[in-house]
Amino acid sequence: MKKIYIAAGLLMALYGNSQTKDTQKADALYENSRYTAAIEEYLGLVNKNKADVYVYKQLADSYYSVFNMADAATWYAKA
Repeated sequence: MKKIYIAAGLLMALYGNSQTKDTQKADALYENSRYTAAIEEYLGLVNKNKADVYVYKQLADSYYSVFNMADAATWYAKA
């Protein structure tokens, strides 16, 4: 059982590191409530085909934060 927890922890660490590498700038903008700039960064990842569920969710949350419900709904649906 202990080996399963260790393996799961390593997988989560690897996934988390790769996620922050691609989204680091956008995530920093999002954390500082600069949602419009974060939207541009996340859309850049979408255009480079580097988007996944996490990027879609962050993009949707950013649109929601700037009261753009139509685009937020679109990205939530993709997430």
